[in-house]
Amino acid sequence: MPSATPSEQGTARVGPHPSFIEVAKPYMLQSRIQTCLTTIQMSDAKEDAVRLQGVTWIDAVRRALSLPIRTFNTAVIYYHKFRLLHSDNEYNWADASAAALFTACKIEDTLKKSREILCASWNLKVGAGEALSSDDPRFDMHSKQIIGLERLMLESAGFDFRNRYPQKVMVKLARAARFDRHNEGRTAWNLSVDLYKTFAPLKQSTPTLAIACLELAARLHERDAEALVDRGAFRYARWGTSRGEVMGTLQNLQYRTAY
Repeated sequence: MPSATPSEQGTARVGPHPSFIEVAKPYMLQSRIQTCLTTIQMSDAKEDAVRLQGVTWIDAVRRALSLPIRTFNTAVIYYHKFRLLHSDNEYNWADASAAALFTACKIEDTLKKSREILCASWNLKVGAGEALSSDDPRFDMHSKQIIGLERLMLESAGFDFRNRYPQKVMVKLARAARFDRHNEGRTAWNLSVDLYKTFAPLKQSTPTLAIACLELAARLHERDAEALVDRGAFRYARWGTSRGEVMGTLQNLQYRTAY
């Protein structure tokens, strides 16, 4: 049989050209997110449910393991990016959440074994008398599945290890605005966690997320929020953001608090 010509070989090639290099993108447009959801045939109602279940699971387990907020931030970003590329019939949302948290623990140097993560999740669901240790054999098979999902998490994120922590900027700005740490400050912190239950962290920069959380906290506590709009320490040009970006993030937050 005669060998294929170069043109025929090119036609038969599957996938990108061998010289193609894809650079990881730290941000995504809403149109790109919607395209991904359409491609994997995920309805809005189901997407909301799976997203909220997964992020809530990550937050509960990381609290049980006393992991810092930065690990939560990174885990949720990986969870979101994984879900945008994989249809829900390819994975269980709890497994994806565990794999995202396991991957984040490695990246943020807050190491936890996959068995420890699964054990913490189990113990949250049962009473003190039924609590297990991470050495229990029932976690053996499940632990291997989580480790297998780890590489898919990294691939979905384009092996991008650049992570963002809006809470650091938020605390700095809260002090500049003289927020009471037990009132407006606590509300802003809770909003920064709730914000990760939306796609806003994929779309906006760290200062934008921080400023939006503080402005909404000020409004909820009936403070003069106008004093935080492009003034003083909150001047948008200083942080490389704009009113439109902050308002877009506020819309995500208001939708989340209403939900």
